[in-house]
Amino acid sequence: TLLSGLESYLVLHGRPRETTFFWICDFVIRQTDVGPDLEQLGACVEHVGQTALLATPYDAPGPLKRAYCVKELYYTALTAEKKGTKNLDLAMPPEDETLFQAKKTDYVNGGRRAIEESFRAVDVMHAQCMNVDEQNKILESISKLKGGAEGLNKTVRNLLLDQMGIKHLGEVGAKNTAEALKGSRLTAL
Repeated sequence: TLLSGLESYLVLHGRPRETTFFWICDFVIRQTDVGPDLEQLGACVEHVGQTALLATPYDAPGPLKRAYCVKELYYTALTAEKKGTKNLDLAMPPEDETLFQAKKTDYVNGGRRAIEESFRAVDVMHAQCMNVDEQNKILESISKLKGGAEGLNKTVRNLLLDQMGIKHLGEVGAKNTAEALKGSRLTAL
């Protein structure tokens, strides 16, 4: 799913496979000692500059239930605010992309509402980690943020809801995409 979602992202954005790089936190953060790397997460997200959220399944993306991913989305929103840019795209395998495109404009049968509800349901306090100690470290770091967990949740929910009408994979022209990406580095969640 990760590979097909990233491949679809590259195709829809016209990004060359040979020169596009994805920073994937699961492969970068030391899983045996997350503390020092967790402290640098915001700086890493800001440096990369563009986030691709693997939104699968399209109506309840798995990364929205992972504490690391929710925190990365928070830093994505802060970076966007700081730089005055949009820096989040949804990446999904072709089958999810097709369903998402059909459902996000389905006002009659509730398809759009289901997607919006999954975005509104993000709650870092209920997001999971593979390791309870990691989860506790993330929650402790979140408690120190301005606004705490609720502030983080609100920021992430707003970032995700913006995707419903402002910018989504396949809806941005090549010129705007090139300007938004600022190079070939992306964070993939």
